[in-house]
Amino acid sequence: MHHDSQKTVTQVKRPVSSDNNNSVFVGHPLTVEQLNNCARKLKRESLCFGKFYSTVTIKGQSVLTGINHITLAVRDLATGIDFYQGLLGFRLAARGDAGAYLSLGELWLCLSLDETQTKNPQTDYTHYAFSISPSNFADFQEKLRAEGVAAWKDNKSEGDSFYFLDPDGHKLEAHVGDLATRLAQCRIRPYSGMKFFD
Repeated sequence: MHHDSQKTVTQVKRPVSSDNNNSVFVGHPLTVEQLNNCARKLKRESLCFGKFYSTVTIKGQSVLTGINHITLAVRDLATGIDFYQGLLGFRLAARGDAGAYLSLGELWLCLSLDETQTKNPQTDYTHYAFSISPSNFADFQEKLRAEGVAAWKDNKSEGDSFYFLDPDGHKLEAHVGDLATRLAQCRIRPYSGMKFFD
């Protein structure tokens, strides 16, 4: 008779490590006990959040290629367009009764009229960051402050950043730097528990 811990599971989609440091690969049967040991170790190392995911691929390549667009709910369309086009410099591509399409570089932004939208900013840390050159940062920050744009956070990380709210309370940021500069700083002063994967 087989106990539950001896039942085999073969749906592991990527290499993981078990507690005895043996590698487990796709197609190699695992007992439930081994799989649970793997999950416990991965949780301890903060590499997963209670579930194994399998990357969606076609012919071995990820099918997602980047951010397509961002949609923000607005209470008043004219006010939203004025902020993003008039103040931040987005290009207005089209507008209708219930929404507008704007662009900034390769970014496609949709403003969607939504009566349920409130002006109160969300309490979590979700926000959208725009790139800005070091030479333009100070003037940009001064201009927004002069226009009464509210800040929602002080910068405490690498690179100059101005954290500000749009008229509907969406959290935005203008940031000097990119992923490479952030990682370089983190290698010098890593955040708690940080690991690098390159």
